[in-house]
Amino acid sequence: MRRRSSPQPQKKPVKSKRINHDIVASRVQVITEEGENLGILSLTEAIAQAEEAGMDIVEMGEKEGIVITKMMDYGKYLFREQKKISINKVNSKQAEVKTIKLTYRM
Repeated sequence: MRRRSSPQPQKKPVKSKRINHDIVASRVQVITEEGENLGILSLTEAIAQAEEAGMDIVEMGEKEGIVITKMMDYGKYLFREQKKISINKVNSKQAEVKTIKLTYRM
């Protein structure tokens, strides 16, 4: 007879954002790391400005058909996100399991 294997827990997919040439839009709205709005630019112009500043263009979302991007250092961004996750894991309270032993003798 064949044994049934227990279902394996599904790993949560890592949320990755599209950066630089992975963005599939011809025109994007660019926001700098400081929060300054550079307006709507073509993707090649936005990537050129980001490379000039030594940063990446990261897709943050979409509003009214226009892709909103932010100019930032993507490596630092990933590091900060992983650090937030690890701090949240440390600060979360673990559930305590209490056990009771029952026997037929009293």
